[in-house]
Amino acid sequence: MFPFVRDIHSYLEGYDITNMYYTGLTTIATAFKDAASLLGGDTENTARNMRRTLIGVSQVFGVPLRNLETYSKGVIGLFSPSARYKYESVFYNQPYVKDLQKAVDKGDDKMADTITEMMLKDKGIGKTDAKTRMEIIKLYAQGENVLPSGVGKSITINGEERELTKAERRQISSIYSQADITKLTNSPEYAKLTTAQKAKAIRTLYSIQREKAYAKVLGLELPKRALFAYAIDPAIIAYVLAMVSDMQGDKKLIIQRIINQLNVPASQKYMLMGMLGYRNKNGAGIVRAYINRLDLTRTEKQSLYEHSGY
Repeated sequence: MFPFVRDIHSYLEGYDITNMYYTGLTTIATAFKDAASLLGGDTENTARNMRRTLIGVSQVFGVPLRNLETYSKGVIGLFSPSARYKYESVFYNQPYVKDLQKAVDKGDDKMADTITEMMLKDKGIGKTDAKTRMEIIKLYAQGENVLPSGVGKSITINGEERELTKAERRQISSIYSQADITKLTNSPEYAKLTTAQKAKAIRTLYSIQREKAYAKVLGLELPKRALFAYAIDPAIIAYVLAMVSDMQGDKKLIIQRIINQLNVPASQKYMLMGMLGYRNKNGAGIVRAYINRLDLTRTEKQSLYEHSGY
């Protein structure tokens, strides 16, 4: 066993890392601390620091980096397979969906959570809370299409592909990460949805936030749903769209009843009806007054008013 791996084992068994038997190389101590941080959940920076340290150790001892890294990951994996997955996800392209399905099939909740966390981060969504990931995993395990789209390296605008800079992708991800899925899943409305509708609502909420992010960073015209999200809670919009997604036949009265039950102002209820394609005979005054108070351009306000059924 390599000395530094032996000391990782000692550290994990409870020994103080500052009192290691091998104390000559501070870089090795850094590797141990990074391994512990990785096990504790600190991922990307820790993994990168640990790999840099392994490179240093490789140079000191003349051990091939690939052998050293494989051996180290093996030891870490003995204590926490999910920590090993986190390390590998930083440096290697992981087949997330395939791995997630395997974890779900095995009933390995911790690994499924780790894979979902890394997948969402790789899609540009950033940090997510455990409850959000748990709900996504539960719906995925039930066969629902709940996984959101990611932030790509390019976007198609008016039929032409436009490459995104790293700075633009960071800005888009920063806004995309603000999608409040927990607020949606904690709402009383969410509990009324079927499994398929819940997946639809989550995916819709992510999609709305993604549309807002692209529009804001790239100076694009706001799509209809994203425009409404500046006036109405996106979680409410996602709920309504999920509720009506599988309705058949004449559904206006049903939709009116659903919207009237919402705890939102009358102006927003009129706007939601308009968003779904219905014309409103009443409420023009209060809707216009409400829209005029929003932080939107004159053109956006007029567009929102017209989309609201007037």
